[in-house]
Amino acid sequence: MRSEATASGLVPVVLLVLIVGLLIAALRARGRPRRAAALLLLPVSAAWVLFNGPIEGPILLTISSSHGLTVSDLLAVVAVLVAGAVLLLGDR
Repeated sequence: MRSEATASGLVPVVLLVLIVGLLIAALRARGRPRRAAALLLLPVSAAWVLFNGPIEGPILLTISSSHGLTVSDLLAVVAVLVAGAVLLLGDR
């Protein structure tokens, strides 16, 4: 299913726009919109890791012969860290 969804290249681009928009909202908004953006970042980050295949980039860390951490996976790591910070720290 993943290969069919990413064959057009549209899914990774849509996810990229969505994750960047949510990151900006989570960093700039205040109150409930900020928490909502942070909550939405978590599933979008998971989707990013699953569907970013066509634009992954070089492998930074090999986990097994068929799995590794790529350059584009770092965007999901940053998004999860921002979401966690927003949800744990709130509006400080």
